[in-house]
Amino acid sequence: MPSVPIPSRFDTQTEHQIAKDWLNRFEEALEPIYKQWLPKDVSRRDFLELTKIPYTPFFSFGEGLPVLETGTTDPAGLGYAYETVAALIGNNLQHVELLLTKNRDEFVRLARSPGQLAKTPLREFGLPCVLLIDVVGSSRLAAEARDKVLGQFHSLVVDCAQRENGVVVYVGGDSLSVAFPEVLKAIKCALAIAEFMAVAKPIATPLGPLRTRMAIHAVRDVRVHRQTTEALFGVAARIVSKAPEGEILISGEAKGLLPSPPEDFEFELRYEQLEFDAVKDAPHLEDLHGIVGVRKVSLNQRERDCLFEQDPKTKGGGGFQAFLVGLQQKVEPSTGLMKLTISDRERIARYAHDYRRGGWQGRLRKIFARTLGQNLGREIS
Repeated sequence: MPSVPIPSRFDTQTEHQIAKDWLNRFEEALEPIYKQWLPKDVSRRDFLELTKIPYTPFFSFGEGLPVLETGTTDPAGLGYAYETVAALIGNNLQHVELLLTKNRDEFVRLARSPGQLAKTPLREFGLPCVLLIDVVGSSRLAAEARDKVLGQFHSLVVDCAQRENGVVVYVGGDSLSVAFPEVLKAIKCALAIAEFMAVAKPIATPLGPLRTRMAIHAVRDVRVHRQTTEALFGVAARIVSKAPEGEILISGEAKGLLPSPPEDFEFELRYEQLEFDAVKDAPHLEDLHGIVGVRKVSLNQRERDCLFEQDPKTKGGGGFQAFLVGLQQKVEPSTGLMKLTISDRERIARYAHDYRRGGWQGRLRKIFARTLGQNLGREIS
């Protein structure tokens, strides 16, 4: 088990030289302990300086609580030092390099938001495909709520990316980017994120469920095309700016790299194109396509009968009634097969679990429980 040595009651004000000597001794003697978890490029001496607990005569008697009495904003105070050590433990001994780059506020913020990634400048990985994810509206949230929400979102993205061999190459304020070895893996990751956030377990915020927009761009070979991660990211950023909330857009070039027609998603050509640098005095226009995740389900006769109980004439009433009539139009009469998009399944889960009125949940379960599960795709904790 990793251990964290913390020099305490350390007086550097009146016994400056003795304090330096002891820090030198700590640096040498504690090397085997720090070696277990402290990155090699992090100076043990500098780290000891930043994590020591200072001696403050005022708190040497009784049981005063410096964090409460003096706060955590004074770099020379006990509260500040205790907060640093608490953040070290809260971060599971990770991100310590932030302390040495004078980014302590970010270090503390990450400890308060488990799962949230540290802000990371764009890194070069030499992979041919980039997925850029933009979080919509998180800047309008209060800081505490925003950190909590982004922590949940970052954990989701990392989990989905790792399943498809993706590497996080950029983390900004409201966006992050993942590089992949191939386009199909990027699409699967994007759809998994969209499915989780829309259907399985929406991330709640004071302003409603968290929403994203995503973009994918790729080239066949980064060496042949002389494309860097930065160049791919730049194109993806232009694409994502054209994506409506909740959508995934892909460049025509990336779409053309898929080895075979997909089965669990479809493409929808967008009218707007992306303009690249001129080729032979004429601008190069790139097609953009929306990616729509689909799930094929087959309704038996009883399930179809329940769905078609809804009178098509009620479509004008909007809401749940119009939704059921719209689903009727997706059913193939001869087979009972239908394609449900992520948007369809989001509405099924929402009507069943978020409104709790009108017997909607019971009716939807009669139609879709066999194919979508008893909770209709929603994860119930």
